[in-house]
Amino acid sequence: MAIQTVFAPDNNAPEFKLGKPSKLRQLLTVKKFWIGVVGLSALFLMAGGSFFSLIGFYFMFIMLAVAYSIFTSYFKIFTTLKNYSKVPPYYQQNHDYFKKHLVQDHNFHVNYESVGILVDAQAKRIAFTLDPKVRPQVTICNFADVQRWQAYSQGVETQNEYGVTQNSISKHYMSVYIRNPDQPRYDFFTADSVDADQWVARLDALLN
Repeated sequence: MAIQTVFAPDNNAPEFKLGKPSKLRQLLTVKKFWIGVVGLSALFLMAGGSFFSLIGFYFMFIMLAVAYSIFTSYFKIFTTLKNYSKVPPYYQQNHDYFKKHLVQDHNFHVNYESVGILVDAQAKRIAFTLDPKVRPQVTICNFADVQRWQAYSQGVETQNEYGVTQNSISKHYMSVYIRNPDQPRYDFFTADSVDADQWVARLDALLN
């Protein structure tokens, strides 16, 4: 079997969505918001309001907006660190979706798996369920198509005001290189460094 691309069987494949900007940033880019600000300011002045009172109000608004922005930024950093070692929902959903499709429609026997890879040891084939370009498709290859594999890790560190590292979180994954010039590299997630080493040994045993 040559390297094969399997497309989503329906329109229910999970969609990859980029993170949205904050609500405050979205609001500040809306033209109607600024038109409303100018209009209300004009009405306030026409009704006899003080110009300095108006300036004071906007100053307070800016200070509150800055405080809100700082708070949400720290909250986002906290949640990112908390969830960094976890598999993002889209990747887990995409993996599960295509696993079900391959098992039901392509007679794929899953002997080993991690988010991003399925191994059919009986038929000596591997399915990569996470397309690097986040397209709704998977790539299936034979054991003989695999050239090499390697474990990697990415880390995130936070420091206090004295420069001392407080947290260090790593995300571990594997890269598999195959004989496909159009897309030669595929990645999949591992739980930790021990799991990554286990996958290195597993692929050594299966492919060598």
